Amino acid sequence: MPVTWSNLFDGKTAAEKAYSVIERARAKATLVSIPYHVPELTLPVPLPSLAQIENCADVLKMLSRGCKVVRINQHYVVKFGENVDAIEGQNMLYVARHTRIPIPRVYAIYQDIRRNPRDVKTYIVMQNIHGTTLRTAWPTMAEAEKEFVAEKLKGYFKQLRKIPSEGYYGSLGPSYLRDSLFWHQGDSRQIRNYAGPFATEALLMEGMLNSYQKFRTDAMGGRRLEFYRRRMHEIFRKHKPVFSHGDLCLRNIMIQKFPAVSLPITGMDDNLSASAKLKQRFLNLRMPRKPSIAPEEGSEAFVVTIIDWEKAGWWPSYWEYALAWSDFRWKNDWEKYFERVIEPNIIVSPWIYWLRREASTPISLS
Repeated sequence: MPVTWSNLFDGKTAAEKAYSVIERARAKATLVSIPYHVPELTLPVPLPSLAQIENCADVLKMLSRGCKVVRINQHYVVKFGENVDAIEGQNMLYVARHTRIPIPRVYAIYQDIRRNPRDVKTYIVMQNIHGTTLRTAWPTMAEAEKEFVAEKLKGYFKQLRKIPSEGYYGSLGPSYLRDSLFWHQGDSRQIRNYAGPFATEALLMEGMLNSYQKFRTDAMGGRRLEFYRRRMHEIFRKHKPVFSHGDLCLRNIMIQKFPAVSLPITGMDDNLSASAKLKQRFLNLRMPRKPSIAPEEGSEAFVVTIIDWEKAGWWPSYWEYALAWSDFRWKNDWEKYFERVIEPNIIVSPWIYWLRREASTPISLS
């Protein structure tokens, strides 16, 4: 008799079925062990020391007291701090194994736990991506260039959607989902009580509402919560878990411009020695791929890279669009092109928008 989801769980309670899904996923988990680093031969230059990282003056971002991003020479970017999550490096390694999406290469992940074990300092050493963010470039881009970028992104997300589902909603591991919808004031570790992992979409929805309940303790919030519990089950259903970036916006997309007439990557000469072939193959991998099409004749083409994978994981199929829809500022035409990248879901998106908005902003009574 073939094994299916229905007969696999025959005779089990709903709780036992949910537990089985998570345990099966945990048994198949392929996270790398930390500390992690790539073979020394594949490094462009030696990895930076802790002192070089801590004392680096080239600060790209200071996201919080516990999260800092610095650039070490032309090769490395390091994201580090107490609030840096090693899952970001794990996600990037996972995407690199399963797709050909351009992302920063992860060279090392390690942690400093010499101080308080509850305040682990995580370091993610990754490739420095030369270029600019799409948020900076978008206002001056021509329509043909925007269409080119949208088409590239569409192809990337087709690759993500082809990664076979592991049957649960959550981060790799499986672990809890990373999103501010599940966070509330107080001990940030309490996110784990509400953020999964979840075996079903119904349990995910309950996790959202349980977290919302912690945000909204006022009477109006209670009445809204009752309404959400009555109605959301009608809408939040039949959405399969798909691997998603979880924060796709203009600031997390980078472009590198290359002349459309740039030389292609060289082929392999059969007369080369084995060691010479290995070196040439390695150099070819290090070279930026020439885009398959240019926006227009004689113009510049782009290599489009997606960064910041901390919130990636197995989200319901609507999540990528709903989250971006919640973040649209309507100051440009990005949303028009985004709908070419991700299939729109205008039914669920307003619900996610209001849940997130109400959980972070007091509701006006006027």
